Amino acid sequence: MGSSSIATIDCKALASNYARISEMTAPATQVGAVVKANGYGAGMVGIAETLFQAGCRHFYTAQLTEAIALRQALPTPQIICFEGPQSQTDMAIYRSHQITAVINSTAQFNIYKQDAESQAALPVWLRFDTGMARLGLSAEDVSPDMLNTFPIAGYMSHLASADVPNDPQNQMQLSRFVALTSKLPKQAMSLANSGGIFMGSDFHFGQVRPGLAIHGYASDPNQQATSGLTPILRWDAPILQIRTLRKGDTIGYGASFVADTDMRVATIGAGYADGYRRYLQNIGKIAVGDYITRPVGRISMDLMVIDVSHIPDQILDTTTAVCLLGPHYTAQDMAADLDTIPYEILTALGDRVVRAYDAASLSSDQ
Repeated sequence: MGSSSIATIDCKALASNYARISEMTAPATQVGAVVKANGYGAGMVGIAETLFQAGCRHFYTAQLTEAIALRQALPTPQIICFEGPQSQTDMAIYRSHQITAVINSTAQFNIYKQDAESQAALPVWLRFDTGMARLGLSAEDVSPDMLNTFPIAGYMSHLASADVPNDPQNQMQLSRFVALTSKLPKQAMSLANSGGIFMGSDFHFGQVRPGLAIHGYASDPNQQATSGLTPILRWDAPILQIRTLRKGDTIGYGASFVADTDMRVATIGAGYADGYRRYLQNIGKIAVGDYITRPVGRISMDLMVIDVSHIPDQILDTTTAVCLLGPHYTAQDMAADLDTIPYEILTALGDRVVRAYDAASLSSDQ
């Protein structure tokens, strides 16, 4: 594998997660996949191509540049861009690439209206702020002029507390969304992100927008065991060197680790520039075959050192790589150790990490 670490995506697990979500929301709800932030770190195009093969026909990106790259790979599905147009130049791109915009403000409506004055208006989604206070229209922003200027593909909003299913804000946002849209012409509606999907059919409407769930995780850790979802990503890194240290030898920057006995260590080709956080020193769990070990000394930009003293020579002699993320230590496990969320773990995988797609099992099932 050279000096690069590799994130391997299990395409069969990815397709299975999509099928599981489709079953949970059937028969009235479509499943649109959120593939922003480079497909949550797993590679936007590779993830989207696998999901398209699995039947997905609606894809969401955060930014227009993402939508353009996705359109170049997938010419036919609907691609919806959350950020919406920022200028007339953007409008030309939305048209030429057949990307559907989300209108988040009256300023964006005016951009769209100006474009529609000279040519056929493009369909849009209207996003309403029901409690997130980031992007979105208020009820007062919606005028007859807005409703009549262009064809509306649907109405959407976003849940702020879906990772806490019992939070009363979820029901409050649902009630606000229903009340607001009930006064408007009937269109498709979308409210549920990954966490919202698990809160029941009241939140599903015409389309759900899973992101994290497609990658095999429930937003609420308590739902993970019963979700039926499988994490899709395994991260491996090469063993670059194995050496013996003597008692008193130090490891890494700052010489912060001092061997209190003779020990064997292995240098691994991954570091914080690849997404393996410095705070995981002495905490992270790394698999060497069936053995679990940990980083020792400071994790540096490109490298880390692990303790392999307890691993038999016959294992070390035949093992060329270690597993940083996998069944032994998932993104949810790592997130718990870092007091963060799986989203941050997955999206932090660096550009140097090679994305590889294990499609053999998927294609054999077709």
